[in-house]
Amino acid sequence: MAPAGYGAAMTTLESIPETGLRLSAAPGPITEPVTKLGGQPCWLDTPSWPVSAGEDEPMEFLGQFRLPTPDLRMAYLFMSTDADDTWEPDAGENALLLQGGHTEIPPFLTVVESATGPTIGADVAVESVTGERDLADRIGGSPWWIQHDESPGDDWLFLFQLTSYLPGYEINFGDAGMGYGFVRKDLTQGLFLWQCH
Repeated sequence: MAPAGYGAAMTTLESIPETGLRLSAAPGPITEPVTKLGGQPCWLDTPSWPVSAGEDEPMEFLGQFRLPTPDLRMAYLFMSTDADDTWEPDAGENALLLQGGHTEIPPFLTVVESATGPTIGADVAVESVTGERDLADRIGGSPWWIQHDESPGDDWLFLFQLTSYLPGYEINFGDAGMGYGFVRKDLTQGLFLWQCH
């Protein structure tokens, strides 16, 4: 049995509102806990940089996403650059790590306490745009699957999708691919995978 008041202190999400993402090069490093791509992570807690299971090297930082919660919570996206199986959600070659509140590192990941590391490129600013449903880069709503539905289950919520082509650089999601991020409703873990044509 949970202690009195324990349930009230927990934050959960039941849905994530859909917003498009408009991306543009940032004039300099973004050092605030906001949604952005590239640069270096703005950690909320102890840095937890994931290491590639196959290459034993730090993964590349792709971006961070502010979660739509009353308290400050973030999701940090990483992916190996030279390893196979980066599309698999549990192969240890990509990571969507959460910080803020009680979070867990998935058992298939190894992390090191490093605040900085390899990054896909310079900071890219992200602006939320409502009412433009045709933007492929977006947060919330439902994923646009390229292949088949790979949603992880009822305990998870769709957080974002990203295309391969972003301002100033390209993410290797295969042939015109799309990356998909999910968070557990109890906000303890994140999950990432990608698909391509």
